[in-house]
Amino acid sequence: MNTGSKRFSEKQKMKNSIFIIAFFLISLGPYALRLGAPANCFLDENRAISHFPIRKTYSEFFPAFEQYFMDREPYRTSVLNLCRRINAQLNPTSSESVIIDRKGFIYLNKFADNPTRQLRGKSLVREYLIAKTARNIQNFYRQYLAPRNIRLFIVIPPDKIAVYFDQLPPGSRYLPVGLSYAERLKRKLAGNQSEINVLLLRDELSNAREKLSYPVFRRADTHWNQLGGYIGARTLIQAINPHVKMPVLEDKMIQQGSKCLSEDLVAIGHLKGAPVPDYDFQIAGVAQYCSAFDPRTDGKDNQQRDFVTINEKAPDPSTILMYRDSFAIALIPFISAHFRKVRYIWGDRVTRAQIEETNPDIVIFEKVNRGMRNIVNSF
Repeated sequence: MNTGSKRFSEKQKMKNSIFIIAFFLISLGPYALRLGAPANCFLDENRAISHFPIRKTYSEFFPAFEQYFMDREPYRTSVLNLCRRINAQLNPTSSESVIIDRKGFIYLNKFADNPTRQLRGKSLVREYLIAKTARNIQNFYRQYLAPRNIRLFIVIPPDKIAVYFDQLPPGSRYLPVGLSYAERLKRKLAGNQSEINVLLLRDELSNAREKLSYPVFRRADTHWNQLGGYIGARTLIQAINPHVKMPVLEDKMIQQGSKCLSEDLVAIGHLKGAPVPDYDFQIAGVAQYCSAFDPRTDGKDNQQRDFVTINEKAPDPSTILMYRDSFAIALIPFISAHFRKVRYIWGDRVTRAQIEETNPDIVIFEKVNRGMRNIVNSF
């Protein structure tokens, strides 16, 4: 080796050494601050600090350890407060909890929440958890539902912010990294040649929103309105039976009704009121069986936990068992109009006992996108 090459090699080794030292200083330096940090700087939240996980199963240990580690981040409260201040400067029209767009729509403020969730380790979904969820669903279907000729449909309404992303103030627009949890779960199920049907509904709602003069989500609420509910129900019913003819929603079919008082985002954002009024809608020429308040559900609203509708004039004689959340309230009138018997259960725990009691032809599992991370052990 000549003198020039040797000198170059020594310089490269020195650069590599400096890079390695710098890497460890940047990576581990903040944790050295832990030695001099006062004890009360680690957590300033209205909850108990997590303890080191013991007596946990393999799948439970790592998420619990991650929370334990994140709870002990040095100066974590200062970092969280800094994230909130930065968001307040970038998006002065919104509160810490919600975002208000230029048309008066209100959204959950994911931009502000993301740094908090990332610091807590809550934003990342491990691939093994998605694989476990898909495996549990497939095993339940193949071992229990398929032998009984019961079909399974998983319906995932999108978050409102995903459909109206372009209306957000510039400082509030965040770009999702990669595929969403629901998209990754659908791909995992499809990759294993599953006969399970997964409906994401985002494209259907986005396309309808482009064509209609009316919103498909409530302006001051996290939920879709009757129009979004019809689009979701139509997509589901036609997925169950492609031969069913249901009209594509058009402006001429829509009648604006009374003012709507469903404003959960007003309460979440501690606002004095909705920026613009919101309304219920009626859809002409579309069969509906029961409304949000109906004597056929024992005089209670559709938020009760377990009830059955029986429609003797329904065009489809099938029996449906539907596990659902609050998004199904807008689906129920259209689904009960189409199927003879539907049992609605508010919850995400599918049990063999409930299936045997109902003896359904089809099981529907409906869960809004932001709640899909919690269904690992639902099947």
